[in-house]
Amino acid sequence: MLVAWLLVVVGLLLLVAGGEALVHGASRIALLARITPAVVGLTIVAAGTSMPELVVSTQAALEGSPGLAAGNVVGSNIFNVLGILGTTALIRPLPVPSEIIARDDWWMIGGSLLLFPLMKSDMRITRLEGAALLAGFCVYMALLIHSA
Repeated sequence: MLVAWLLVVVGLLLLVAGGEALVHGASRIALLARITPAVVGLTIVAAGTSMPELVVSTQAALEGSPGLAAGNVVGSNIFNVLGILGTTALIRPLPVPSEIIARDDWWMIGGSLLLFPLMKSDMRITRLEGAALLAGFCVYMALLIHSA
């Protein structure tokens, strides 16, 4: 039992150190590449912080637990928008760059709304639908990188 608690504490300390390194590294990339911190946040930081969800959802799908995979994705998005953004704004109000409102909010809203018909139609997301979602992400990333 003590070992489990020790591992949790060590994991949390590593998480804090990794978060600090990620923010520092991403800020440095933005400066060196002469792109806005918002674009770096929407690409490198977003991908880096979403890797745990990718691993958990992939593992759940491989082990035959699709509910866990879907719940992880939906729950993570809800927590990111409501929990993390809300907590961050409580600490310090966040000015939102106009580029995020003009371009990125629509992709987030569209992607979220697209999940409803995909999941409701036959209570599953097929490989074709998964490929379409992944293609949409690739188009978004291409447009985002091109705009940078």
